[in-house]
Amino acid sequence: MRRYNDSRPTRHDFYHSTVWRKARGRYKRLHPLCEECERRGRVVPADVVHHKVEIALGGDPLSFDNLESLCHSCHNKIHREGALKTPRGGG
Repeated sequence: MRRYNDSRPTRHDFYHSTVWRKARGRYKRLHPLCEECERRGRVVPADVVHHKVEIALGGDPLSFDNLESLCHSCHNKIHREGALKTPRGGG
């Protein structure tokens, strides 16, 4: 019998690590609202912590400068548009 996670690329293992879960929790406590929605003047709770620059493309996996809190809608839009290769946000 094959387990679900056995079919996932090993690069996804990081997202199940204790170090990521702790960093994600700290970041989300500091940024509980969707940062993209905030830039547009909306107040929406964040659902995920997103890497602005993919780890696979050289983005620092734990640097708060490379993270942003997003709602599911904004996160899905970013992935749909393929915007991962371009750093997001201001400074």
